[in-house]
Amino acid sequence: MSLAEQVKNLYYKINSGSYSKLCIGCNKYAGTKSFSEGQNNLTIRAVTNTNQTYLSSITFNTDTIKPKISSTYPSTSYGSGLFGVKYIEANLKNVTLFYGLNSANPEKKKELIGCSSGTNMWCYNNVDLSAYNGKYIYYKFEVRDNFFSVNSSARKILVDTIKPIMNVNKPENNTVYINKDGKVYINITSNEKSKLEYKDNNLAWISLCSSCIYYRNYKTFSFGQHNVSFKATDLAGNYDEKSVSFKLQQY
Repeated sequence: MSLAEQVKNLYYKINSGSYSKLCIGCNKYAGTKSFSEGQNNLTIRAVTNTNQTYLSSITFNTDTIKPKISSTYPSTSYGSGLFGVKYIEANLKNVTLFYGLNSANPEKKKELIGCSSGTNMWCYNNVDLSAYNGKYIYYKFEVRDNFFSVNSSARKILVDTIKPIMNVNKPENNTVYINKDGKVYINITSNEKSKLEYKDNNLAWISLCSSCIYYRNYKTFSFGQHNVSFKATDLAGNYDEKSVSFKLQQY
């Protein structure tokens, strides 16, 4: 007599729970059971006619929830090569970027690296778009787990991979300014519309103007030595950065 023929009762246990009956007076079972999301361990206990017990276990993942995409980057109509996607997926398999000239089916793709499972996760990667500079392209993302995949809507962007050219005319580098009120004249220009910013002695960036090609005005500094950085960031995210040092003395 085979072992299957000797089995009289079957029981099952999910994870660390208690055993429950599968069937009594049987040696096989076919049916459905519900499992929690994520990893599960199923143990089957078979009891023979002589009350001997045999155990068999299997570990598997349950995933009934599709990934969800909530945002993509670039979110404006310009792009320089940095792409990102925000998603929710507990069991991430991969994230793929599709991009190219074809709106319905972008012809190139790249599997993003460094993406993690979780809630409201951002994953960013850079792509060389120099071949598309000055052209419109389309991009979309696919987020996939072991069972499902979802796609974002295709977005159209104008590719700009060239950073702006910024000139810092004032203040001058390695200069001593002497005044009584601590005001220093700033004169910086960009060859294209950019966000102009500055930071003093490695503190936080402070905005001077947005979508502008120049800034000409006074700013107040404390007396002493200053190392000031200026940055011009264009609409696609390319930027140029320059620094000057000057000393401000009071008279």
